[in-house]
Amino acid sequence: MKVQSQRLAVLLRLTPAVVACLAAANPRPPQVNAATPDSQVERIRRIETGFAPLTLTKDAPPLPLDLYKLMELYRVPGLSVAVIDNYKIVWTKSYGVTESGGTTPVTTKTLFQAGSISKPVAATGALCLVEQGRLSLDDDVNKKLSTWKVPENEFTKEQKVTLRRSHAATNLQRRKTRQHRAHPR
Repeated sequence: MKVQSQRLAVLLRLTPAVVACLAAANPRPPQVNAATPDSQVERIRRIETGFAPLTLTKDAPPLPLDLYKLMELYRVPGLSVAVIDNYKIVWTKSYGVTESGGTTPVTTKTLFQAGSISKPVAATGALCLVEQGRLSLDDDVNKKLSTWKVPENEFTKEQKVTLRRSHAATNLQRRKTRQHRAHPR
């Protein structure tokens, strides 16, 4: 599972779109949603081919890359791409199969485990609400939460969790948990 996560992280860094994927091999021809307008064809082509060549050694010529080659290199059997423009999904496209060695094609309706991709999506939504004035980066998040609250603890006594500080607070809690596991009292 760790290898799959590492492959997913590499692919997500390389792909200029929001991508959810599984790790393994054998890409298959893509399935595009039926309503893809001609004006999107060039954008789709850029997503599929807009990768810098990979230099493996200084003596070897650079390896040209496209989405299919990356799927093969990182053993990703299938993935789905959704391009969001101006807060709307403008096109989706799927590639490959749902599992290594399988024959079930990925479709634009295939569900994937999103993993860490949900964090930047949630952050984008939160910042959109900040921009609209519906949330503040510096207010205590517990003022807006209704079904769950950030529990009071040694980290929140002096400084409350805010959207601006939420990532730092999470990291502090994780560090404290790791320290406690390593050195229980």
